[in-house]
Amino acid sequence: MKSSDHSMKLQIRDQLRLIAYPEITSLTPPIKQVDTKGAKKRGKSAKCNSSTTRSPSYWEYIDEQFPDSQASQSKSSKPKRKTARIGNLSPNVLPCRSIKYMEYMPLFMHSYIEDIIDVKGDGHCGFRVAAECFNKGEENQGLVRAKLIRELTMFRKEYETIYGTKERFEYILNGLYPPKVMPKSGIAQVENWFTFPDMGHILATAYNRVVVELTTHRIGHSETFFPIRGRPPLDPSSRIICVGMVPNHCVYVKLKSGCPLPPSCKEWKTHRAPEAETWEDTFLDRMTEFDELMKNEKGDMEMETNKDDPIIVD
Repeated sequence: MKSSDHSMKLQIRDQLRLIAYPEITSLTPPIKQVDTKGAKKRGKSAKCNSSTTRSPSYWEYIDEQFPDSQASQSKSSKPKRKTARIGNLSPNVLPCRSIKYMEYMPLFMHSYIEDIIDVKGDGHCGFRVAAECFNKGEENQGLVRAKLIRELTMFRKEYETIYGTKERFEYILNGLYPPKVMPKSGIAQVENWFTFPDMGHILATAYNRVVVELTTHRIGHSETFFPIRGRPPLDPSSRIICVGMVPNHCVYVKLKSGCPLPPSCKEWKTHRAPEAETWEDTFLDRMTEFDELMKNEKGDMEMETNKDDPIIVD
């Protein structure tokens, strides 16, 4: 009896020791047989779970399982549309927007024009453009008229020499004054309009600016007007204003920096003061470029005209 009790105590002690220290046992759990018939292999899933890669999205999972599905087609078509849209544009060219009156500017200058600002067409448009260029607002065109009148009267002899006769001088001076009575049409008479080249000299000199007259050669001449007296500033390129000439109207043309410029007005070269001679120096290369581009444009247009109206020789 005592022997059996002692044996039982030993078994209880061994069982308790196995419970407390399971690593000392030599027994292993039986291998559980799993029926895998018809199931998909999941060998790669354990590898994915242990990595830092993200889990595939629902649409990626659908694409993997059904590569010909609509989801796969929509996914692949999206970047193709984006690529096609970007590929149609040159990396240096932005979509062109329509700018009013651009057709009245030389074709080669279109890419050098930032914008064209229109003003009220009441016969005062040239003075309105000048006021807009000087950030005074087009409604203050009367201030521009007053400054030009002062310039012309103070240096009367100089301008009489430029215009040739006193009668011509008086005609231009009277044109600077606004009409005393506006016509019923609301448009000033032609004699009260801003005119080139006569008033280009006055505007450039009165404001100490480079005044550019720009238009297509089918309408008139493009010219650059410099002050007839006074030395140029350190950076004359920052003092350019451009007046665009369209049929019976003037507009404010915003030019891009460094663009080609039309040649100097011939009267300026003849009547300028000695200290004003260097105004032109900064712009000679740009004027040469303008001349070359204008010659090419005129030549191309003449060739197109000949194609449209061929000469038949009998």
